[in-house]
Amino acid sequence: MEACDQVVPAGGGFRSGELHLDAGAGELAVSSAAGRIAHQAVLPVDAGSLKIEHTGRLALPARYFLGVIRQADGEWLELEGPSGGMARIKAGQSEHRLAVAESGELPVLADAAGHPAFVLEAGSFHSRLKQVFFAAAASGSRLPLTGIRIEAEGPSWKLSATDGIRYASCRMGAWGDGGAGWSCLIPAKPLHDSLKTLGMEKGASLVLAILPSQVQLSAGRAKVQLPRLEGRLPFIKEDISGEGVQGISLDSAAFRQALDRACLIAGPSGAVRLSVDAESAFLSARTAGIGETRQRLLGVERTAGAEPAWQVLFHGGGMREIVHAIDFPRLSLAIGGRQKPIRITVPDDEGRLYMVAPILDAAQSSRGG
Repeated sequence: MEACDQVVPAGGGFRSGELHLDAGAGELAVSSAAGRIAHQAVLPVDAGSLKIEHTGRLALPARYFLGVIRQADGEWLELEGPSGGMARIKAGQSEHRLAVAESGELPVLADAAGHPAFVLEAGSFHSRLKQVFFAAAASGSRLPLTGIRIEAEGPSWKLSATDGIRYASCRMGAWGDGGAGWSCLIPAKPLHDSLKTLGMEKGASLVLAILPSQVQLSAGRAKVQLPRLEGRLPFIKEDISGEGVQGISLDSAAFRQALDRACLIAGPSGAVRLSVDAESAFLSARTAGIGETRQRLLGVERTAGAEPAWQVLFHGGGMREIVHAIDFPRLSLAIGGRQKPIRITVPDDEGRLYMVAPILDAAQSSRGG
């Protein structure tokens, strides 16, 4: 059997466990499963990219097999085996031998026929996902611990994620009828990685099928099956309306740069203070034994509230990731009290909403209560 680097994108989601290769008369099926997550791709025989000289099935260690392919020094790869419990892989001037595992049963994906399925523009979905993905990570950690919720409201879909400190949501349109009245919670990192595996070329179509306990993503003859998580996202109240709401509009780039500098001094707690008076606004941070910083913010406009001066303390790291996800010239901040989150919106995109929980301390005074 010979195959070019087509196997890399087909197997790109298989980073652990065994990679099953099933060579038939006219196609090569690549599949793997880890827990409730399964990947499957089918590559048709093509004289210019894939040749199958002998049919059969192999199970190889995914991590090492894909590593060999990525480091291959030739355009074509030749795979033979098994012989003596080993598979022979030849590429260019290199030759490798990998232990063959017991193939067992091939991973089987659930039948999505008859279940709701929606067609999305792959690049747009991936772009929207990136706008909320970071909020699924626990504060201070890069390991995503929660999921991303997708809620359908007719042709408009809402994507949201939170770790209880940060919250991010955005809206997107689905091609055709997006359905209504359903929602699903999907593991954040597997969803993010699966989209990269399937390919996010501009204009490409992605099909999302909603099953009772799984979701399936498919593009062409490649599919990924992910579990639907049970439970709810950590709660952050979206509504901060009412008397005493204070708000400002800022230049996004200037705020982002000032926040980056403040986070350098904020230390392990990550606490950053925003102070607003009648004439100006400042970001400040201090850490005992390290130092302190105070920066005046430029391009600030008041958007709500009558109090001449107010301030709020927040998690700098959480706010920083939100601001870095905003790719518009201006953003707006609003607070409604000491126990309500800071609300971040984008005037040029009403479908986006971000929030950060405040840090409460004795010195803080956001609206006097």
